[in-house]
Amino acid sequence: MHRLIYAFVFFILASSSVRAQYFFDYHNFTLGAGPMIFRGDVVQGITNIRPAVMAAYGFPVTEQTSVRFNAIYSSYRGADSLSSEYSIRNVSFKSPLYEAGVVVTHEPFKKRMGKFYKKTHLSPYFLYGVNFFYFSPSAKYMDEWWDLQSLGTEGQYLPEQYGNTYPKPYKKYQMAIPLGAGLSYYFTDYLSLNAELMYHFTFTDYMDDVSAMYYPNPAFLQEWNPVAGALSNPNPDLTVTEFTVRGNPKKKDTYFIPTLSLTYHMRWRRSW
Repeated sequence: MHRLIYAFVFFILASSSVRAQYFFDYHNFTLGAGPMIFRGDVVQGITNIRPAVMAAYGFPVTEQTSVRFNAIYSSYRGADSLSSEYSIRNVSFKSPLYEAGVVVTHEPFKKRMGKFYKKTHLSPYFLYGVNFFYFSPSAKYMDEWWDLQSLGTEGQYLPEQYGNTYPKPYKKYQMAIPLGAGLSYYFTDYLSLNAELMYHFTFTDYMDDVSAMYYPNPAFLQEWNPVAGALSNPNPDLTVTEFTVRGNPKKKDTYFIPTLSLTYHMRWRRSW
């Protein structure tokens, strides 16, 4: 993971050295919004989709490639009750999402570089990057919201006397790899409307606090922390053993944010 980050940063620094050849630079500011679509172990459902807002500052490194610093704020939630397949598990949660990072965009038909742009004012682009995000799933119990990570609903905090087969506590700060594509329509040299699809691949399976294949021993968890026991299995009618399936640790969580945004391209003359 660290090698990937170092390689990405090196690419940006190396590419930026090319910028001095341009007499003019277009730096840009972007504001946009769209839905936050989450895919994890717990069902999200259409009714749980929440809006996301994004802001970015970018600059060119070559005539067709730009780098932008991205920031996104959103929230997401899920509820098994929305699906007949998972309703027996009955897990529900909500979480904020704060994300920031660096995204590279490549426009193969960048302005005035072909008949396609001259005729349509459209410029398709592709993007990829490295982002870091913060999440914090919580669930309601006895009319109070509880932080799920600190409870250890999959036995993360059980002492050794209960065994050592349980997962370690997960971290709320994680890395994501955004990949996507977009289409810009240039009203003028200084203003464009962008439709963008960005898929975020993560390295965690705990964005919804569910990952382990099996439930922790319900008697151990209830004895250690009754609230953790209640939120580990929120369905009182479900009889749980250590071999009752809870999640799927083989599949990492992902999220998808389609956005519509406006970009102001600020142009100034360089002194060299």
